[in-house]
Amino acid sequence: LLDAAMRDAAGSARRLARHERVRAVIAFAVAEDVANQVALAECGVKGYVGHDGSLDDLVSATDAALRGELHCPPTLAAALARRLATVRE
Repeated sequence: LLDAAMRDAAGSARRLARHERVRAVIAFAVAEDVANQVALAECGVKGYVGHDGSLDDLVSATDAALRGELHCPPTLAAALARRLATVRE
């Protein structure tokens, strides 16, 4: 679990995602700033829980990530789709 509000959350996410014993990085306290969310995705974050998320949200994000799914807000899914479309061009 990664506190997205901490200093250098993206760097910490990158280091965690590279660790051989880490199955998934889940970020909590994630701001609604889509650019920041995309940056975390680029660093390997697989699950997102907003700053107002509940414990149930955290459990859902963790379960989804451990199944290999990306648990994220729809706005982030759309931003990632747009980004992939530009990569293919």
